[in-house]
Amino acid sequence: MLSEILSEEVGVLSPGRTTFRWGTTFTQHRESFMSINASTSQNQILNQLITEAKQAATKERRSEERIPYFHAVSIAVNGRCYTAFSREISSSAIGLLHNMELPLGEAKVSISTRSGIQANLLIRMRWCESCGEGWYISGGEFVGIGGDRV
Repeated sequence: MLSEILSEEVGVLSPGRTTFRWGTTFTQHRESFMSINASTSQNQILNQLITEAKQAATKERRSEERIPYFHAVSIAVNGRCYTAFSREISSSAIGLLHNMELPLGEAKVSISTRSGIQANLLIRMRWCESCGEGWYISGGEFVGIGGDRV
């Protein structure tokens, strides 16, 4: 993984952590990152990223096609409302990106379409996992429209 390459080369990063070590300065980090170029080429790093993306794509478990759909959404859960982004959508589920951990269970997702229609969708959040730096990805299946169950 890229984080392993960087932790070996720089000695600053560890898997899942890309923040400054306590007591280091930006200049120290810039110099550390510059050392990556000396021992790890840009092509090696890009090839590693592409390999990881291909491996993730082959792990697809869904039978439905997901369509990329990056769009601002609102998520209402447990009496609170959050702003997030959709990642992809299918006829039965939606993938989300947000900067807070969301509980599993029911939530309401509101999306304003480009034509101005407000879609209020009831989902069942099936999973939520950290993707680093305070960001989370999650997936929910559609169980209703507005307040009505499907």
